[in-house]
Amino acid sequence: MVKKIIIACSIVFILSFLRIAPVVYKGYAPTGLHENIILARNLAVSGKYSIENQKNVILSSSKIAQEGVVSTFGNKLTIYIYSFIFKILGFSPNLPFYVSVLMFAFSAVLIFLIIFEIFGNFWLAATASSLDLFMPFVWKGALFAGAYEFAVVFFLLGLLLYIKWRSKNPYVLVLSGLFFGLAIASRNAFLFSVLAIAFYEFYRTRKWKWAVFVGAPALAVFLLLGALNNSYVKSTDESFTRYGHLFPDPYTYHFEKDEYIRDVASSSNDPEFVEFLAKYGYSVPLSKIIRVYAWSFIFYIKESFSLINFGGPLFVFLAFFGAAMLYKEKKEWFTFCVFWLSLLYLGLILLKTNNWDHFLEIRPIIILFISFAVWKIINIFQIYFSQKKAVLLSAAFISLLAFQLFYTNKWLFHQDYEASFMPKANLIIDDLKKRGLNKEDVIAVDHNQNAPAVLNYYTDLSFVYFSPETLEKLGEKGDLQDILKKFGVTYLIKNEK
Repeated sequence: MVKKIIIACSIVFILSFLRIAPVVYKGYAPTGLHENIILARNLAVSGKYSIENQKNVILSSSKIAQEGVVSTFGNKLTIYIYSFIFKILGFSPNLPFYVSVLMFAFSAVLIFLIIFEIFGNFWLAATASSLDLFMPFVWKGALFAGAYEFAVVFFLLGLLLYIKWRSKNPYVLVLSGLFFGLAIASRNAFLFSVLAIAFYEFYRTRKWKWAVFVGAPALAVFLLLGALNNSYVKSTDESFTRYGHLFPDPYTYHFEKDEYIRDVASSSNDPEFVEFLAKYGYSVPLSKIIRVYAWSFIFYIKESFSLINFGGPLFVFLAFFGAAMLYKEKKEWFTFCVFWLSLLYLGLILLKTNNWDHFLEIRPIIILFISFAVWKIINIFQIYFSQKKAVLLSAAFISLLAFQLFYTNKWLFHQDYEASFMPKANLIIDDLKKRGLNKEDVIAVDHNQNAPAVLNYYTDLSFVYFSPETLEKLGEKGDLQDILKKFGVTYLIKNEK
């Protein structure tokens, strides 16, 4: 059996590299957390944890040492790891996407081992790994470089140790807790998942000591790696990446903050705007706050049925069916999953979040439910039909699932690449190369709020964003050139529509 498991894990690991295909085909990924990777590059080059200056110009790496302000970005371990990689291998724009796919390949192997450890069933574990390879939200997550790649490996390592040794050697829970801490430090959102496991351990054993074995090492690692100096804990954040949810551009934030809030705050009902309005200390009616919580509550339910997350209603039905079968046959693990899902969902609502990538935190649960349902349905075919009919029905069922996943992934990447800024960014990058700009130049752009980070990522030049409305207003007032000088802008590139 050991040889069989090693061969299966090797196959899963190799097949996981199919996820890089969109990047190879297109030459770029549709999206990514470019700011985290930029921070890592700057840290490798200058030794400074910084991305912007005081006026929120995203700086070239050569200007960071002199002008950069220390960032309060969280998820620091991911940034530190990438910084180390860049020191060894150097920086290239597509390297993080290959690293991310590599880490997700390791995590796919861990999914196989976790399912096998729970059920002792090789073919069920193989089914789970196969589904994981092509589940849309997992594939998209593998190409979302700078976000979950290291965290999922650390978390799944901790989860595997927890599942394997929790009833045999409680002190191994400490090692499990250390991996959980590394996961939180890599992606802060895993905090709720780790808390859920710690609370479940108390529920299971009725002993606080066992829960502390899991939770204390995790908390210690998280605090050691700078939990208190990040934007998830601080009430405000001076980075445009954060306040851009509220203010249209750095100029408005630095020079017309109060006027802008006075003009738009009372009329806006956008939940994200209201959330950040409260975060930055402005008065918000209770009715709007309640609406934000309701928005977050509904978001995750609605997105669960989205074709490009779990594969649509068919896979959601399989997940519910698998959960029901798990309750019937492995009630302990059903209870574990319910603890985990409930606490995470509550935490995401309390934090007023609405991000698809949080589904990656419950990836093992989703894969477990769906794969268990698939396995039980195939077992039903074997029980109620002749061997030949059972094989045909099983083949037809698996083909249906494969076609559905193929279609959803095709639609996912079509949608993401259609919405991607990269085609336009490549035109701008080619134009900048012809201009022969140097590292001292600062370029203003008005394309979208993410444009400065994307363009800095691929060129290592300095960029700042001005909204089209701001540029028009400043131009009409005759103040545009003076304001551009205050931001150190040497070139202005406007979006030609």
